[in-house]
Amino acid sequence: MIPLRNGGAGIALTVGLPLLVEDCLKEPAALPEGVVGRLGTYTLPSGTADQLAYFQPRGAQYEGGSVEVDGSKRWYGWDYAEFGSSPKPRARKVLVWYTDGARRKLRWTCTTYRLARKTHYGEEYRVHAQRYGSRDYPAQADATSG
Repeated sequence: MIPLRNGGAGIALTVGLPLLVEDCLKEPAALPEGVVGRLGTYTLPSGTADQLAYFQPRGAQYEGGSVEVDGSKRWYGWDYAEFGSSPKPRARKVLVWYTDGARRKLRWTCTTYRLARKTHYGEEYRVHAQRYGSRDYPAQADATSG
């Protein structure tokens, strides 16, 4: 579940699928343009908040990869089932991209979830931190939208 908050009226244009990443500070800006993907829409009334839910995608185009950040390789992937992996992770970082109708900027929110508590239903994660950023909208992603 990805928290999404809308400060103004309109529709959020989600870009591709969320990614699990290692580094919310620098990794979103360094990811290759090819992982951005197609546009989708998500209606969210002004001033409200909601959560986006995603399922594990299938297919070769959804294989994970790595990106070079400050001389270190950082992993990224679409394997949301990893939230339930064993041993249980202390934290997970989830990146979601979005844009406006003009597609001038590719914006993102990278949310860090920390394990909050264990219940008889399983583990519960809570939002620990969120980082925001943007870059020019990649021309390659524009060609795959639709």
